[in-house]
Amino acid sequence: MNVGYCVRSGMADLFEMMQSRTFMQQLGYGLLKIGLVNLFPELKLLFRKIERGALDATAGPPGPPIATAAANSGSEPAHAAAPAASSKPPKH
Repeated sequence: MNVGYCVRSGMADLFEMMQSRTFMQQLGYGLLKIGLVNLFPELKLLFRKIERGALDATAGPPGPPIATAAANSGSEPAHAAAPAASSKPPKH
């Protein structure tokens, strides 16, 4: 086989891949991940967990649950569904 043909064929394949939106997104995310891990090495474990699917997608930040339209029957606004704060002073 002619070396020139192989080079041209390889360059054509590379050009076709560069036209793919999905490929370019994955390449961008990969480069971003490499940059972030180099700047912040403590993120390496987090990225591993994300890649393995070990993080729970429904887990949110700690705190009271957020009221949703489904949780409310429609008769009360979302802010009224939250429990009232206690008027007692905190114990020391």
